[in-house]
Amino acid sequence: MTTGAIDLDIPMLWVPFVLAAGMILQSLGYLALFIRLYQKGIFNKMLEWFKYVGKTALSNYIFQSVFYLVVFYHCTNMFQLFGKISLAETYLITFSFFLFQFFISYLWLKRKDQAPIQYWWKKMSYR
Repeated sequence: MTTGAIDLDIPMLWVPFVLAAGMILQSLGYLALFIRLYQKGIFNKMLEWFKYVGKTALSNYIFQSVFYLVVFYHCTNMFQLFGKISLAETYLITFSFFLFQFFISYLWLKRKDQAPIQYWWKKMSYR
């Protein structure tokens, strides 16, 4: 198994710069593709479904962090599934949890204007 470590001696000093430039160009390409597809009607309509998750992004992020700490890692004495389940099971848990958050975000924003952590953040900031 390789770790991606590169032995950098004098003739190879250009490699990190080329890799960084490639990553920047790839990111710009993805961004340009996303913007171009967003200008098309069907992609725009498809992304409309993600507006609820986007409006509750901070709360979802905190909730995900707590959920995955409890489920996967040994810092709690709950499930401790890290290294005990297959990659497919990991993806299934992740996708299921995303769908759960998607549904909860939709229901929450039908009743409230902001997600809970955003609400408290704003309340504490403008005190």
